[in-house]
Amino acid sequence: MKNCRAFTLVEALLTLSVYLLILTFVGALVSFGVRTFLRQNSQSDSQRELLIKIGNLCDKLRLSAAPSASLCYPTGADDLHFSFALPLDTHGQVVRDPAGQPIYQCYWIMYRRSSGSDLFQTRWPVATPSIDPPPPLTALQVQAAVTAQPGLKVLGEVKSFHALDLNSTTVLAIPQSAFRLCLKLTPPSAPVLDYTVCARFMR
Repeated sequence: MKNCRAFTLVEALLTLSVYLLILTFVGALVSFGVRTFLRQNSQSDSQRELLIKIGNLCDKLRLSAAPSASLCYPTGADDLHFSFALPLDTHGQVVRDPAGQPIYQCYWIMYRRSSGSDLFQTRWPVATPSIDPPPPLTALQVQAAVTAQPGLKVLGEVKSFHALDLNSTTVLAIPQSAFRLCLKLTPPSAPVLDYTVCARFMR
């Protein structure tokens, strides 16, 4: 009969320790990979949502007119309240006269609440709908509008929202025919997102 040598207790414990060490290392690698994937996926979702919302805003600006726009910062340079007139009815349809000219129906207001970190949008009726762009809302009128009709949340985790000159970092208080809108998002479990878009009025 051949001699059968069994493992000693020390050898068994040593083997088990090595096995557990390998399992811990593999588990750490898998956990790191999953966290990285989730973080990148969250960042991609935030970027996709941001691009969609900014694209919608740019589409609306093409229907607006620069003389109807206003920029105000009730509580600071990071809390832009941006308003402009649109020829849209309550169903989002463009209203035109028989000659095809847009009839301005409402003001569209996008703003960041200083008390939170969300970007909102709301609409406020134009006093007298007309094919001529209505006058811009004053800061007090904008405040009254967002107080009476807070509107809907557009984006969350918005750290700042402001308007800049097209060729410098000067924060604008008066809209120009073209300028930059800047958004900074702080999505959970993802790096800070900075996004700048050129806002351009067609009229």
